[in-house]
Amino acid sequence: MSFSFMDLMSAMKIGAVSYFTYKSYFVWFRDLPDIPKGYYLPIANIDLVSDDKCQSIIRDLTVKKKEMDRKYPIEEEQLFNINYNNDCFFTALYLGQMFDYWYGKLSFIDNKKLELKYELLLDKFWSCVNEECSYEDLKAYAEIFYHSYLKISGKDGGKNSQTAIMS
Repeated sequence: MSFSFMDLMSAMKIGAVSYFTYKSYFVWFRDLPDIPKGYYLPIANIDLVSDDKCQSIIRDLTVKKKEMDRKYPIEEEQLFNINYNNDCFFTALYLGQMFDYWYGKLSFIDNKKLELKYELLLDKFWSCVNEECSYEDLKAYAEIFYHSYLKISGKDGGKNSQTAIMS
């Protein structure tokens, strides 16, 4: 019996944003990285209980990103460095946890339009971690993703939920 990527995602009971983080890494590398020793991901509504805690995590990730940039200094080589990509993956997983805190854990939908919205949200996350935009900007864009999710899933009361999910 084989165990597919979708089986793994379902078994993990992750939210929509975390799903796209896992999916994008898996599509690029055809595997998921080993969890580094000491890695800790806070859980929404257990460890993430306030915006202050989320902002604290962003500050910590900003320091970590600067360390990553010093450790892997040549930007062109970063894309091809598996260790750099692993560090980026484990950093990006924090976005899913923050999103789950802000909007609840939404079931994942494999939808191209929503995946594009995720990519834009991820870009905003990296901009925030790189101190190019504020935490409030990130949270505002997360709201755009949330409303897109509601529309695509049909949970906004729209009539075209099945059509949107299939596209």
